[in-house]
Amino acid sequence: MRIRRLAGFAVAVAVIGASGTMTGTAAQGMKEGQGGMMHGHGAGTAPMDAKGADDATTRWSDKRMFEVSYEPSPRPVHVNALHTWTLVISDAAGRPVSGAQVSVDGGMPAHGHGLPTAPQVKSLGEGRYLLEGIKFQMPGQWVVTLHIVSGGAADSVTFHLKLE
Repeated sequence: MRIRRLAGFAVAVAVIGASGTMTGTAAQGMKEGQGGMMHGHGAGTAPMDAKGADDATTRWSDKRMFEVSYEPSPRPVHVNALHTWTLVISDAAGRPVSGAQVSVDGGMPAHGHGLPTAPQVKSLGEGRYLLEGIKFQMPGQWVVTLHIVSGGAADSVTFHLKLE
């Protein structure tokens, strides 16, 4: 199975308070292990545009506060398997972001559902983080949003994946 990041997709982003916790339906969805962003059929979705899709795993956050990359393990990502991602987070000046609070949201926009698991993120130090317990239960187009809070700054980055 291959992973491709899909460009041109708008998604709703959960609101993060200064404490770094999610609120509203996003938080409820995470508690239920469903991801929060896709809490109703078609919630926060827009048509996908597969043009220009590639397998890049590095993106800037929405407000360009953080540059984030991930490396999945195992690679390639398999459907119905638990995965671990190593994240690297840098600030706009390229310095490693240590001690950030990172939460995960995501789902399958075309089907209107979230992730089947509630992934957790822990710091490894020097801008590196371990995202554990992410799973995709079927082939298709997926989004994974990382909500990052560090030093009073809050921003989100969304990765677009196509699992085949």
